[in-house]
Amino acid sequence: MPIQTNELKYKPRVGVDVRPLAYGITGNSRYLAEVLRRLIRNDSPLEYYLYSNKPIHTVFYDILSNPNSRFFMTGKFPGIIWLN
Repeated sequence: MPIQTNELKYKPRVGVDVRPLAYGITGNSRYLAEVLRRLIRNDSPLEYYLYSNKPIHTVFYDILSNPNSRFFMTGKFPGIIWLN
């Protein structure tokens, strides 16, 4: 049974590491972008917090324009070494 928005006092928040979206179109970024496009909808009962240590590539700006997503760039905290 899907979550009904009117039953929730607050929107649950989901944090997503979107560092792969900073590098343009690669295998990982394409997969992550498609998953996010399907999850982050205008009628979603969830709020998505997208975190990266670099700016998101312009190809993926459509994901950031959704009202249920918020982007945070955490430049002070380095990512995992193999993702930088």
